[in-house]
Amino acid sequence: MTIVCATHFTDSSFAALKVAAGLARRTQQALWLVSVVPHQASDAPGPAAVSDSLLIEAASLSNEGLDTQTAVLQGAVDQALAKFCTEKKAQLLVVGDSDHDTSRLFAGTLDSFAEAIDLPLLVVRDFKPFQAWTHRQAPLRVMLALDHSQTSAVARDWISRLAVYGPLDLVAAHIWWPATEYARRGLPVPPIAEAHMALSKVLRHETEATLQSLPANVKHRVHLEIGAGDVGEQLLALAASEQAHLLVLGTNHHRPLGLWRSVSHLALISAPMSVACVPGATVMPGLEPAVPMHPEAGAAHPAT
Repeated sequence: MTIVCATHFTDSSFAALKVAAGLARRTQQALWLVSVVPHQASDAPGPAAVSDSLLIEAASLSNEGLDTQTAVLQGAVDQALAKFCTEKKAQLLVVGDSDHDTSRLFAGTLDSFAEAIDLPLLVVRDFKPFQAWTHRQAPLRVMLALDHSQTSAVARDWISRLAVYGPLDLVAAHIWWPATEYARRGLPVPPIAEAHMALSKVLRHETEATLQSLPANVKHRVHLEIGAGDVGEQLLALAASEQAHLLVLGTNHHRPLGLWRSVSHLALISAPMSVACVPGATVMPGLEPAVPMHPEAGAAHPAT
């Protein structure tokens, strides 16, 4: 298996490199260290200078026993990385945080990655928890956003791949809307909110059942909340309260006009913790096709 780490030699890129190297070292995976030189960027270092910088980084990692290779790509960053990852059959793309505090109304570089690349994208915002995790010093605290969609089911099953690197403390968060859930089951909405407790218990049971196939080194629990306002903001607040090191989301490709309601877009631009976006097209050899909590159900309430 192969990990690709994209760098543009900033502090955030070096944090991503630390994480990518730690993951590769933990499982003896090959690591590609790449940088993209855009066309017509006269003020940027040329391919030769970028190649030299990559080789310096790779030499250090190779001395530590890592199978490290380098590549200088040219063109549009997202398209160049997408093509490269496909050619190398990469299992994970690791990048630094380049879009923090970008406006919610506009797409940034990370959105372009999530749109163009059909493999899990790990955006690193703090390398220290990952370092402790890959050194077997502490489990990684992960929050997984679950709903009824196929993309969510794929993200859930990707947790099994993540657990290969080390033990996880997983919170599976499911935000639900009473009107939607009662309609899904063909039931009338009760006149008082207290009556939702019975359905909440059913939802908890269903959600817990979808986690039973996770590996033994994944300690998991379920957190249910009734939706209130913006689901993205609610998820980020929940992830922060859980002190998650990593937020994992199943993702669809979005047109720019849909960004304002995209949970993944909000997470990429403003989540304080690292974020993993797992496309619904992700293929995981050795695992059965992902099954949603309700295979007969339609798309989840808000887009992710």
